[in-house]
Amino acid sequence: MNWFLENWQGLLGGGTFTTLLTYFANKKQNKADFLTKVESIYSGLVDELKADRELLRDENKSFKDVLSKLQDQFNSIQLAYAKEVEQSQNWEKLHRELAKEHEELKKLYSQLKSLYDKLKAEFEKHKKQTEI
Repeated sequence: MNWFLENWQGLLGGGTFTTLLTYFANKKQNKADFLTKVESIYSGLVDELKADRELLRDENKSFKDVLSKLQDQFNSIQLAYAKEVEQSQNWEKLHRELAKEHEELKKLYSQLKSLYDKLKAEFEKHKKQTEI
């Protein structure tokens, strides 16, 4: 119906065949123009997608590199921590052993002091007896 409204003058003017040919030629040209435009848009989108994909690949590689460095740092820290824990445990063990030995030495010292005091008292007693 729109076509008739747009082309009513040509139909009434007697150039019906020419008008129909012009209409179909214009329609085919419009289809070709439309297809060219669609192809251009599609090509642009494909190019954009390729660029985005390359950008994502580069970012992915960058993230993998950073992740690898972080993993290496974490491994180093974890190893250093394990060494510190082991060293701390060794120091704690040594401290317990030294504390135990210290307590034993204190007991021995008390015993020796007691014996020394007895011997000294006996010596003093013996010394007084020999002086008389």
